[in-house]
Amino acid sequence: ILRLPGNVSSQFISALLMVAPTIENGLTLKINSKILSKPYIDLTLDLMREFGIEYSWENNLIKVKQQNYSAKNIKVENDWSAASFWYSFLALSKSGEIKIPNLYANSVQGDSVLSNIYSKLGIKTEFNEDSIVLFKTKNIAKEIELDLSNHPDLALPIIVTCCGLGIKAHLMGLESLKIKESNRLECIKKELRKFNISCEIDSSSIKIKENQKIVQPKSVIESHNDHRIVMSIASLC
Repeated sequence: ILRLPGNVSSQFISALLMVAPTIENGLTLKINSKILSKPYIDLTLDLMREFGIEYSWENNLIKVKQQNYSAKNIKVENDWSAASFWYSFLALSKSGEIKIPNLYANSVQGDSVLSNIYSKLGIKTEFNEDSIVLFKTKNIAKEIELDLSNHPDLALPIIVTCCGLGIKAHLMGLESLKIKESNRLECIKKELRKFNISCEIDSSSIKIKENQKIVQPKSVIESHNDHRIVMSIASLC
Protein backbone atom coordinates (compact mmCIF):
# COMPACT_ATOMS: atom_id res chain seq x y z
CA ILE A 1 0.00 0.00 0.00
CA LEU A 2 1.27 3.44 -0.94
CA ARG A 3 -0.07 6.24 1.25
CA LEU A 4 -0.23 9.81 0.03
CA PRO A 5 -2.25 12.98 0.67
CA GLY A 6 -5.17 13.93 -1.54
CA ASN A 7 -5.04 17.65 -0.81
CA VAL A 8 -1.77 18.46 -2.56
CA SER A 9 -2.19 17.70 -6.27
CA SER A 10 -4.27 15.14 -8.14
CA GLN A 11 -1.47 14.94 -10.72
CA PHE A 12 0.63 12.79 -8.37
CA ILE A 13 -2.28 10.38 -7.91
CA SER A 14 -3.06 10.24 -11.64
CA ALA A 15 0.58 9.55 -12.53
CA LEU A 16 0.76 6.65 -10.10
CA LEU A 17 -2.55 5.24 -11.31
CA MET A 18 -1.47 5.23 -14.94
CA VAL A 19 1.68 3.20 -14.22
CA ALA A 20 -0.02 0.95 -11.64
CA PRO A 21 -1.11 -1.78 -14.14
CA THR A 22 2.52 -2.20 -15.27
CA ILE A 23 3.85 -2.77 -11.73
CA GLU A 24 4.35 -6.34 -10.52
CA ASN A 25 1.42 -7.15 -8.20
CA GLY A 26 -0.20 -3.84 -9.13
CA LEU A 27 -0.68 -0.95 -6.71
CA THR A 28 -2.98 0.07 -3.88
CA LEU A 29 -3.21 3.77 -3.08
CA LYS A 30 -4.48 4.91 0.29
CA ILE A 31 -5.42 8.57 0.22
CA ASN A 32 -5.04 9.80 3.76
CA SER A 33 -6.59 13.27 3.59
CA LYS A 34 -9.34 15.25 1.89
CA ILE A 35 -9.29 14.74 -1.88
CA LEU A 36 -9.06 17.91 -3.94
CA SER A 37 -9.58 17.93 -7.72
CA LYS A 38 -11.41 14.57 -7.58
CA PRO A 39 -12.87 14.93 -11.11
CA TYR A 40 -9.33 14.81 -12.53
CA ILE A 41 -8.74 11.47 -10.80
CA ASP A 42 -12.11 10.24 -12.08
CA LEU A 43 -11.09 11.28 -15.59
CA THR A 44 -7.82 9.34 -15.33
CA LEU A 45 -9.62 6.21 -14.19
CA ASP A 46 -12.34 6.57 -16.85
CA LEU A 47 -9.72 6.69 -19.59
CA MET A 48 -7.80 3.78 -18.09
CA ARG A 49 -11.02 1.76 -18.16
CA GLU A 50 -11.48 2.79 -21.79
CA PHE A 51 -8.19 1.05 -22.49
CA GLY A 52 -9.11 -2.13 -20.66
CA ILE A 53 -7.95 -1.49 -17.10
CA GLU A 54 -10.06 -2.68 -14.18
CA TYR A 55 -9.85 -1.03 -10.78
CA SER A 56 -11.75 -0.60 -7.53
CA TRP A 57 -12.22 2.55 -5.45
CA GLU A 58 -13.80 2.11 -2.04
CA ASN A 59 -13.67 4.87 0.54
CA ASN A 60 -10.05 6.06 0.44
CA LEU A 61 -8.51 2.96 -1.20
CA ILE A 62 -7.88 2.71 -4.95
CA LYS A 63 -6.71 -0.73 -6.11
CA VAL A 64 -5.28 -1.51 -9.53
CA LYS A 65 -4.05 -5.04 -10.26
CA GLN A 66 -1.21 -5.84 -12.64
CA GLN A 67 -2.77 -6.09 -16.12
CA ASN A 68 -2.28 -5.06 -19.73
CA TYR A 69 -3.56 -1.97 -21.48
CA SER A 70 -5.51 -2.67 -24.68
CA ALA A 71 -4.79 -0.41 -27.64
CA LYS A 72 -7.75 1.19 -29.42
CA ASN A 73 -8.67 4.28 -31.39
CA ILE A 74 -10.56 7.00 -29.57
CA LYS A 75 -11.59 10.56 -30.33
CA VAL A 76 -10.02 12.93 -27.84
CA GLU A 77 -12.24 15.74 -26.59
CA ASN A 78 -10.82 19.23 -26.33
CA ASP A 79 -9.85 20.68 -22.95
CA TRP A 80 -12.62 22.41 -21.00
CA SER A 81 -10.15 24.21 -18.73
CA ALA A 82 -8.48 25.75 -21.81
CA ALA A 83 -11.91 26.89 -22.98
CA SER A 84 -12.24 28.92 -19.76
CA PHE A 85 -10.04 31.67 -21.22
CA TRP A 86 -12.38 32.08 -24.21
CA TYR A 87 -15.34 32.30 -21.83
CA SER A 88 -13.53 35.08 -19.98
CA PHE A 89 -12.60 36.95 -23.17
CA LEU A 90 -16.19 36.94 -24.39
CA ALA A 91 -17.62 37.85 -20.98
CA LEU A 92 -15.44 40.98 -20.95
CA SER A 93 -16.09 41.87 -24.61
CA LYS A 94 -18.78 44.26 -25.81
CA SER A 95 -20.17 41.78 -28.33
CA GLY A 96 -19.44 38.62 -30.26
CA GLU A 97 -19.75 34.86 -30.20
CA ILE A 98 -17.18 32.07 -30.11
CA LYS A 99 -17.37 28.55 -31.53
CA ILE A 100 -15.15 25.88 -29.95
CA PRO A 101 -15.01 22.45 -31.62
CA ASN A 102 -14.92 19.04 -29.93
CA LEU A 103 -16.52 19.95 -26.61
CA TYR A 104 -19.70 18.15 -25.56
CA ALA A 105 -22.57 18.35 -23.10
CA ASN A 106 -21.94 14.83 -21.81
CA SER A 107 -18.24 15.41 -21.21
CA VAL A 108 -16.27 13.18 -18.86
CA GLN A 109 -14.30 16.26 -17.80
CA GLY A 110 -15.31 17.76 -14.48
CA ASP A 111 -14.35 21.21 -15.75
CA SER A 112 -17.36 21.13 -18.08
CA VAL A 113 -19.11 22.77 -15.11
CA LEU A 114 -17.67 25.90 -16.72
CA SER A 115 -20.81 26.33 -18.83
CA ASN A 116 -23.00 26.49 -15.71
CA ILE A 117 -20.68 28.88 -13.88
CA TYR A 118 -20.49 31.31 -16.79
CA SER A 119 -24.25 31.27 -17.25
CA LYS A 120 -24.14 33.57 -14.21
CA LEU A 121 -21.40 35.69 -15.78
CA GLY A 122 -23.21 36.67 -18.95
CA ILE A 123 -22.38 33.74 -21.23
CA LYS A 124 -24.82 31.21 -22.70
CA THR A 125 -23.42 27.91 -23.99
CA GLU A 126 -25.15 26.26 -26.95
CA PHE A 127 -24.26 22.58 -27.36
CA ASN A 128 -24.11 21.24 -30.89
CA GLU A 129 -23.23 17.77 -32.12
CA ASP A 130 -19.53 18.53 -32.58
CA SER A 131 -18.98 21.89 -30.88
CA ILE A 132 -20.14 24.52 -28.45
CA VAL A 133 -21.02 28.12 -29.30
CA LEU A 134 -20.75 30.90 -26.72
CA PHE A 135 -23.13 33.86 -26.77
CA LYS A 136 -23.30 36.99 -24.62
CA THR A 137 -26.37 37.58 -22.46
CA LYS A 138 -27.45 40.20 -19.94
CA ASN A 139 -27.78 37.57 -17.20
CA ILE A 140 -24.94 38.71 -14.93
CA ALA A 141 -25.05 38.05 -11.19
CA LYS A 142 -24.22 40.86 -8.79
CA GLU A 143 -22.45 38.44 -6.46
CA ILE A 144 -21.19 34.86 -6.66
CA GLU A 145 -19.80 32.36 -4.18
CA LEU A 146 -18.12 29.22 -5.49
CA ASP A 147 -16.34 26.21 -4.04
CA LEU A 148 -13.75 25.31 -6.70
CA SER A 149 -12.00 22.52 -4.77
CA ASN A 150 -12.89 20.14 -7.61
CA HIS A 151 -12.09 22.65 -10.36
CA PRO A 152 -9.02 24.70 -9.35
CA ASP A 153 -7.82 25.18 -12.94
CA LEU A 154 -10.89 27.33 -13.58
CA ALA A 155 -10.16 29.73 -10.75
CA LEU A 156 -7.94 32.32 -12.44
CA PRO A 157 -10.12 33.14 -15.47
CA ILE A 158 -13.18 33.27 -13.20
CA ILE A 159 -11.35 35.65 -10.85
CA VAL A 160 -10.41 37.96 -13.72
CA THR A 161 -13.91 37.80 -15.20
CA CYS A 162 -15.49 38.81 -11.90
CA CYS A 163 -13.05 41.70 -11.57
CA GLY A 164 -13.75 42.88 -15.11
CA LEU A 165 -17.53 42.69 -14.65
CA GLY A 166 -17.44 44.36 -11.24
CA ILE A 167 -18.97 41.35 -9.51
CA LYS A 168 -18.53 40.72 -5.80
CA ALA A 169 -17.03 37.25 -5.50
CA HIS A 170 -15.86 34.74 -2.91
CA LEU A 171 -14.05 31.73 -4.38
CA MET A 172 -13.06 28.90 -2.05
CA GLY A 173 -11.36 25.50 -2.17
CA LEU A 174 -8.18 26.87 -3.73
CA GLU A 175 -5.59 25.21 -1.47
CA SER A 176 -3.75 23.60 -4.37
CA LEU A 177 -3.09 26.87 -6.21
CA LYS A 178 -0.07 27.67 -4.08
CA ILE A 179 1.88 24.69 -5.46
CA LYS A 180 1.17 25.10 -9.16
CA GLU A 181 3.65 26.66 -11.58
CA SER A 182 3.43 29.68 -9.29
CA ASN A 183 1.63 30.57 -6.09
CA ARG A 184 -1.37 31.51 -8.17
CA LEU A 185 -3.39 33.41 -5.58
CA GLU A 186 -0.42 35.55 -4.59
CA CYS A 187 0.57 36.17 -8.19
CA ILE A 188 -2.87 36.99 -9.57
CA LYS A 189 -3.37 39.40 -6.65
CA LYS A 190 -0.10 41.13 -7.53
CA GLU A 191 -0.91 41.44 -11.22
CA LEU A 192 -4.50 42.60 -10.65
CA ARG A 193 -3.15 45.32 -8.40
CA LYS A 194 -1.54 46.84 -11.51
CA PHE A 195 -5.09 47.35 -12.83
CA ASN A 196 -6.12 49.09 -9.57
CA ILE A 197 -7.98 45.95 -8.46
CA SER A 198 -7.55 44.79 -4.87
CA CYS A 199 -8.30 41.29 -3.58
CA GLU A 200 -8.24 39.59 -0.22
CA ILE A 201 -6.62 36.17 -0.17
CA ASP A 202 -5.77 33.48 2.35
CA SER A 203 -4.35 29.98 1.90
CA SER A 204 -7.49 28.64 0.21
CA SER A 205 -9.74 31.47 -0.95
CA ILE A 206 -10.04 34.88 -2.56
CA LYS A 207 -12.52 37.70 -2.06
CA ILE A 208 -13.13 40.40 -4.65
CA LYS A 209 -14.97 43.65 -4.00
CA GLU A 210 -17.63 44.84 -6.42
CA ASN A 211 -17.37 47.70 -8.95
CA GLN A 212 -13.68 48.50 -8.66
CA LYS A 213 -12.39 51.11 -11.11
CA ILE A 214 -10.07 49.42 -13.59
CA VAL A 215 -7.12 51.31 -15.06
CA GLN A 216 -4.67 50.09 -17.67
CA PRO A 217 -1.34 49.23 -16.04
CA LYS A 218 1.76 51.37 -16.49
CA SER A 219 4.07 48.50 -15.60
CA VAL A 220 4.70 45.22 -17.38
CA ILE A 221 2.48 42.23 -16.55
CA GLU A 222 4.65 39.45 -15.19
CA SER A 223 4.10 35.80 -16.06
CA HIS A 224 5.65 34.36 -12.89
CA ASN A 225 6.67 31.46 -15.18
CA ASP A 226 3.00 30.42 -15.23
CA HIS A 227 0.99 30.33 -18.45
CA ARG A 228 -2.35 30.55 -16.64
CA ILE A 229 -1.45 33.89 -15.05
CA VAL A 230 -0.90 35.63 -18.38
CA MET A 231 -3.69 33.78 -20.23
CA SER A 232 -6.15 34.84 -17.53
CA ILE A 233 -5.03 38.45 -17.17
CA ALA A 234 -5.03 38.98 -20.95
CA SER A 235 -8.80 39.47 -21.08
CA LEU A 236 -8.43 42.67 -19.02
CA CYS A 237 -5.90 44.23 -21.42
